[in-house]
Amino acid sequence: MGPLPFASPVGAAFASAGDSTYVFGGYECWTEEGKRRIRKFSRAWRYDFAADAWTRLADAPFLASGWCAAAYGESIILLGGGLSVEVQGVSLAYQTSPLLEQGTWRQRMIGSYSDLVMVYDIPSDRYRILEERLPTGNNDVRCALVGNTLYVAGGETVDGPLSNCSELVLVGTIQD
Repeated sequence: MGPLPFASPVGAAFASAGDSTYVFGGYECWTEEGKRRIRKFSRAWRYDFAADAWTRLADAPFLASGWCAAAYGESIILLGGGLSVEVQGVSLAYQTSPLLEQGTWRQRMIGSYSDLVMVYDIPSDRYRILEERLPTGNNDVRCALVGNTLYVAGGETVDGPLSNCSELVLVGTIQD
């Protein structure tokens, strides 16, 4: 495939449809002056295997990492992850309202990552955010599509100090 026309991303969403593979968002990190630096991306690319070429697509509506993608027909479903918008050079995180961890010894309020579900339409090179949301949003999730059933597993919550691992498994059905 030759060299990438962009910096190799961490936490990008990938999906393949037809003779192409798609890359959405992600981030790069480095150390500068003894501090960890992170730059998130909203960029999207398609690699066409037959043409052996990369094409830049419309940017996603959010800077995004830790999300997953699944191809369905002429669409790519994008969900979960750490999403943010950049306003006048400042990155503002999208997080859902905090949830009480009921039934656990912690009984404390924790936040949740993105509960949004987006669809990238391949022919029109456009995104739309679905009205229906995930029951909870996690970062660094994995997903798979079997027929019209979408499985989303794992991820992390916004609870770094006490462990942010999740046993989350979501099952959804795509209604045409």
